[in-house]
This record gives sequence, C-alpha cells and structure tokens, in this order.
Amino acid sequence: MKFMTLLFGLLGLVTVAAAWSKEDREIFRIRDELRAHMEDPDQSFYDLLGIKPSASIEDISKAFRKITRSLHPDKVAQKLKAERIAAKKAGTFIPGVNINKPPSQKEIRAAVKVAEERQSRLSLVRNILSGPERDRYDHFLRNGFPAWKGTNYYYDRYRPGLGTALFGVFFFAGGDPLLR
Repeated sequence: MKFMTLLFGLLGLVTVAAAWSKEDREIFRIRDELRAHMEDPDQSFYDLLGIKPSASIEDISKAFRKITRSLHPDKVAQKLKAERIAAKKAGTFIPGVNINKPPSQKEIRAAVKVAEERQSRLSLVRNILSGPERDRYDHFLRNGFPAWKGTNYYYDRYRPGLGTALFGVFFFAGGDPLLR
C-alpha cells in the first residue's frame, strides 16, 4: 500500500514537471493562429518579419516597424484605391468588382480590419522574439513543435456553442427526470 502511494505521488510530480509552461502554450497559440492565416503554414516567425534567426533585437524592431508602416489604416485605404485605379487603367477584370468605382467604405473597413489583425499578430511575434521567450521559440524551431500540446492547451481553446451549452445544462443539471 505504501509503495502504491509513493508511486502515485511520484507519478503526479512527473506530470507536473513535464507540463508545458504558460509561455510555451502562448507560443503554440500564436503559431497556430499564424498558420491559419498565412499562405505558407511552415513559415517561421523570422520569415514572417523577413529577418535571419541571428538578428538582434534592434533588427527585429526595425523589421517590425517597416512592416507595420504599410499596415496603417490610412496606408491600407490608399493602397486599395491605388490598386483599383491601376486595375482600371490596365483594363483587368476582377471577378465581382466593378473597377470603374472607387472602393466602398465597406471594402475599406474590411481591408483595414484585416490589416489590424495582421498587425496585432505581428506585435505578438515581435514581443516573443524580443523577449525571454525567444530562446524557447528557438528551441521549438530547432527540435520541432510538439504534435500533442496537452489537454490544457486544447481545453483553453475550446469554446462551446449555445446548443452544446444548453444540452449540457439540461442533460446534466435538470434533464435527468425526462429520461425516466
């Protein structure tokens, strides 16, 4: 009996020691978000900023400022208008778009929203590469990211819908008399 208690105690300590840290889960989350929104899912944080892995913090900040300068809402609106004018001059056909008109406010707002989301992801990448998490990210980049990140990682990402929540409430909390 004492042996089993000692064995379960040691097993509990091993699982605590082997768990991913909060910073590791943050790196996994940001990487998964970027993979969902990028053309090349195997692109690293360094490739995203256009720098080498040996870049200094100053180089990282410089590359971040250069990219985010083009993601400013005013620049995005100007770029959208310029693309529309260039398409009109070239006579190219964009499916579903009337190139004779300037972009609508709805199109501009959508483009600005996409740019703001990209800028927020880039700022998270810059924070990781400029901070102490960079060593941890480099470790995962060299050795590979884990396929199984632990149940806590997936549980944090799970957001049940209204139907699932109502089913759970009725079935587990008050729906038992209905089954009799």
